[in-house]
Amino acid sequence: MNRHGHPLAADLEKFWREHGSRHDDPAWQLYLKEFGGLLSAKLTEMGEEHSNGGLFGMSKAAGCTRAATLKAAGAEEEAFSGSTLVTFSLGHLCEILGIATLRAAGYEVTGVQQPVTIPGLMQSASDGIISIDGEQMILSVKSVGYKLSGRNKDGSFKRYGFAQLPFDGILGAQATWWPQAQAEMHGSGLTKTMFLVVAKDMIKVMEQDEAMKENGSLSFYAEVVEYDRAWCEEELMKVWQQAKASVEANRLGLPWVFNGKTKKYVQLPEPGVVDPKNIWGGANQTATGSFNFCGGCSLVDACREGIRP
Repeated sequence: MNRHGHPLAADLEKFWREHGSRHDDPAWQLYLKEFGGLLSAKLTEMGEEHSNGGLFGMSKAAGCTRAATLKAAGAEEEAFSGSTLVTFSLGHLCEILGIATLRAAGYEVTGVQQPVTIPGLMQSASDGIISIDGEQMILSVKSVGYKLSGRNKDGSFKRYGFAQLPFDGILGAQATWWPQAQAEMHGSGLTKTMFLVVAKDMIKVMEQDEAMKENGSLSFYAEVVEYDRAWCEEELMKVWQQAKASVEANRLGLPWVFNGKTKKYVQLPEPGVVDPKNIWGGANQTATGSFNFCGGCSLVDACREGIRP
């Protein structure tokens, strides 16, 4: 039933079951030491100005290229809500929990927060390099909630967010993560990425779901994604080089985003052209094959103003 998971998730679940919160356990003390060191570094990072040195961020490799060109031009962004910023902070905590657990469980993780660069185009801060059976892979730590997952009245299960991953994998369930991994591999020369996804919440009833039993954990999901050189050269590089050319020519550029179902970049309809009263859903959702990239975008107003006659 589990078509995508890696046994790493079960290993980390076992670590917590056997060592978690046991004050006299050396493995638990090692976890606390690793977590403390990572937390200190993360606090320093969160207190500093974030800069990509004028390059596009790899975390945004799935789209939208127009938003990226607007941001590069210094367009005013709508402020995030307090709740959204809290969610971002929870994600940071999940990230360091995941890395600390890996190290305490005996996995070698190096190079945390080291730059990964496609010269002149994109840059990212790596979550690290992990060694699996002697092979080095990029480590990409993510977090996601269970969202609407749970048990229906008829006994079947609803699987969204974290619980969807064992069925659909990274590309099917969280498509926007896949291009980032490809960009980081393209820039680093490594040919595999180990995704470690940490659940932001936990739904106890999902322990009865056979798919989650097979995954081995309600808190961790792991999957290896391999480098796709042809995709990087034909899709990633061409689309983002066009975006770079738009920035250099002081143009907005076209709004291209990644469609996980086709593994292609597609052009979004122009906001205010398809439907002047409603840019949420509809045409954008059809183009991306998943959701509307404009929904929640902090640059929507600047985008609409930029194309207004």
